Amino acid sequence: MEIWTRLTRLPAHVVNGIVVAVGVALAHGLAALLGGDAAGLAATSGAIFASIGDAPAIPARNLNRICSAALLGLVTSALAALARDNAIALGIVVVLLSFAANMLLAWGPRAGPMSFVPMLALVFTMAAPPPAGLAAELQHLGWTAFGSLFYIGWGWVTTSLLRPRYGTLALAQAMHALAALLRSRAEVIVQEHALGRGEAPLESWIANQAVLDERLQAARDLLLEGPPHALGPQRVAVLESVLELRDTLLAGEMDLEVFGRDAGAEQLRAGLARQLEDMALLLDLLADSLVTGREPPALLEPAQLVA
Repeated sequence: MEIWTRLTRLPAHVVNGIVVAVGVALAHGLAALLGGDAAGLAATSGAIFASIGDAPAIPARNLNRICSAALLGLVTSALAALARDNAIALGIVVVLLSFAANMLLAWGPRAGPMSFVPMLALVFTMAAPPPAGLAAELQHLGWTAFGSLFYIGWGWVTTSLLRPRYGTLALAQAMHALAALLRSRAEVIVQEHALGRGEAPLESWIANQAVLDERLQAARDLLLEGPPHALGPQRVAVLESVLELRDTLLAGEMDLEVFGRDAGAEQLRAGLARQLEDMALLLDLLADSLVTGREPPALLEPAQLVA
């Protein structure tokens, strides 16, 4: 049971990595069974090209990325194979591919994996033994395309099946990030009184805001885009509650200086900080319960959360 609990806590990127590894292995095994070791090697390359675009996302978006990565890898492999015997032509291909790969980064960090595909395909193509003749070259490209097509189907099926789990994990990560933001806000409230206004360390507070925004966007992408799955309404309701709590927290950055610096003000600040920490603990417990499917332990009384 303990092993199962640990497995349920695996983050989405780890689950996705396992699925990718299994898909590439299946592509290799099937191609090797049908066409031999050389076919298996070529199909593995094609599957790896396509797998670069595989990430936790809704099926339609993930399919677009997988197909784009597969097409980019196949085109690069074909160009490198055609220019293999001509040093000048190969140099031109390398320069153009490098330029295109860097230009892909204009779409932001999410395009980073896609920009890696041309260089990976170029290395794989040049590292493989040169096929003897045009027919062998076309056969090699055909098996490469077979691996890409196999992985496109694999990625579509697995993403469709795992979308509920990806959504749950993304939502839990957003809840943990909100809990961290609550704790950093509590720390700022306490230290504002001790250090003076404007001197409290805000680095953690600002960094946790950025992490929360990133994780909320991932949860939105999985839960709010595309057709809802069976668990959609419940998860969407939790996500909306997290968003409301985040907005309330950000809107509640009150000027605590109006409370003064007497004993009563210090007690008020300490009370606010404790309440934020209690809410953070409750959020962590609820997130763990969401991921594992277990009831959270009753470590907090409802009265503790009342302002």
